[in-house]
Amino acid sequence: IIAWFLFIFGYSGIMTKHDRQENIFYVIFILMSTPYFYLALVLVPVAALVFDFLYQGVQRWFLPYDYQIIQERHRHEPEDNQRAQFLDIQGHLSPEEARTYA
Repeated sequence: IIAWFLFIFGYSGIMTKHDRQENIFYVIFILMSTPYFYLALVLVPVAALVFDFLYQGVQRWFLPYDYQIIQERHRHEPEDNQRAQFLDIQGHLSPEEARTYA
């Protein structure tokens, strides 16, 4: 959306001698004075994304992937820090274990 604004401000501000329509010069300022412009500014991205969100919701509800099923099963479990100790090595490796990880 920001790129579109940058483009339209640049495009509407450039006039060459070969332009046949002089009324396009700074047309963005006229557009920005109407409420339809701001309504479209909100509705166009929503309309573009609503089907993606609907697809993701239907897919997750009826045909979930394996990782989504696991996420749902563990969603209400309390967070425990016991898993962190399995991941944390903290330099307690023997020299032989250090060589295997290197």
